[in-house]
Amino acid sequence: MLERDLALDGMALHASTKSALLVDVVSDGSAFDEAAADVRALVRDPARVPRDLERDTEVVTANLVDADSVPAAMRDVDLVVHCAALTTNNVPWSLHEETNIRGTRTVLGAARDQGATRLVHVSSVVVYGLDAPSNRPLAESTPLPTGVDRWAFYQRSKLEAERALTNGAAAAGPDVVVVRPGIIYGPGAEGPLKRGLVQLGSTRLTIGRGANHLPLTYVDNVVDGILLALVSPAAAGQAYNLVDEPQPQIRTAARRAAAVVGEPTRLFPVSPTALGRIARFLEHRRELAQADSPPRLSRFQIASATRDVLYDVGKARRELGWVSAVSLDEGLQRTFAVSGGSPALGAR
Repeated sequence: MLERDLALDGMALHASTKSALLVDVVSDGSAFDEAAADVRALVRDPARVPRDLERDTEVVTANLVDADSVPAAMRDVDLVVHCAALTTNNVPWSLHEETNIRGTRTVLGAARDQGATRLVHVSSVVVYGLDAPSNRPLAESTPLPTGVDRWAFYQRSKLEAERALTNGAAAAGPDVVVVRPGIIYGPGAEGPLKRGLVQLGSTRLTIGRGANHLPLTYVDNVVDGILLALVSPAAAGQAYNLVDEPQPQIRTAARRAAAVVGEPTRLFPVSPTALGRIARFLEHRRELAQADSPPRLSRFQIASATRDVLYDVGKARRELGWVSAVSLDEGLQRTFAVSGGSPALGAR
C-alpha cells in the first residue's frame, strides 16, 4: 500500500513501459516499488520530504502553478495523476482559484504538450453538494450542481477544476479519468477524526447528534483506486466514487477511534440551527466588508458537518475492481499508531 505525507506537491512515476506524474500525491513510494517502478517527486519544499521518499525517488522542486516547472517535471511521462488542491475552506477565493482551477489547467496543458496518454484527476465527493436528493446513494451519473453557496470555496473550486478538464480535453490530449474520494484520513492526517468543535476532557462538542454518515476513505484505499484508474482501459473518460464501505455514522467513527487510543469519549451535540444563526451573522459582516475570505464559521461548514449523504461505489467495483481493502478499524489502528494523537471529530 502507498503511505502518504501531505507535505508533497507532486510525484512522478517511471516504469519500464510506462511513466507517470502524480501531482500532490503523498507517498513513501512502496506501492510503486511493488510495481517495479521508479518514482520522481515534485515538491515545493524539499525540506519536508520524508527520508524514505527522498531515498527511493528523484525529488524535483517546483510549484504546481508555475507554468514552466510543471512541464519540465512531466517530461517523458506517460501517465499523470493530479492530486494537488487546497482543501481548507478558510482561505481567500483567489488562492482556491490559483491552485485548484488554474493549477488543474496547468497540469492538463503540460500533460497534453508532453504527450502523456492518461490523466487521473483526484476530485472529491463534495462536488455533488451536501444534500441527498433521494434515499439512494449518489452515483457518478448524478447531475452536478450549477450553483453553490457563496462561501463554499472548496466545493466551487473542485467543480470548476472538473469543468476545466472537460472543457480543456482535446482529441490529441490524454484520456482523462476523475476519481472522487471521500474525506481522506491516515497516518499524519486524521481528517475528520482530528478535531471537534470544542474538547473538554472526555466530552466533545459536535455539530448535531452525529447520526449522519461520514464518507471516509483511508489513504491506501485511495491510492489503490488511483493506480487502477491509471491502467484500466475502461476508465478513460469516466468518473469514479472512492468511499470506504460501510460508511459509518459520525458517532460510530468517533467512538471506534476513541477505543483505538484507549480514551473514553462522550459526544455532546450542539444545535446546528443555533450555530446557523451565528454563521448567518458572521457571513453578513463579511459581505458588508466585501471580504474575499469566509468567516470562521459559515453555513457551508455547518452543512458539511451535518450532511447525511451516502455514495455509490458500485461503478468502481465493477469497472476498476476496486475495493476498500483497509477497513475502518484497521485504518484507525494505522492512523493513531503513527500519530499517537487523540481522536476528535471535525468536518472537511
